[in-house]
Amino acid sequence: MIVHRYNIVNGKYSEATIPNGWKVVTNAEDDTTINCIHCGQQISFKESFESKRYKDEHGRSYRECSICYNNFLPLTKFQ
Repeated sequence: MIVHRYNIVNGKYSEATIPNGWKVVTNAEDDTTINCIHCGQQISFKESFESKRYKDEHGRSYRECSICYNNFLPLTKFQ
């Protein structure tokens, strides 16, 4: 699966490949088990966060676990 990943260094999106076995989504029912788009950890959709770095072709954010989401936030201050 190919998604668009934000590069904080150049400020542009580029294509990134996600493993075929991962269930990555932009929207789902709260009790659905998904994979974090960044690390692949299995999480509940209701416990996920809108990714600031991964988007689909329509600009919708994929979902991340709290660790990946919170690790990226400090980097956005240096844009």
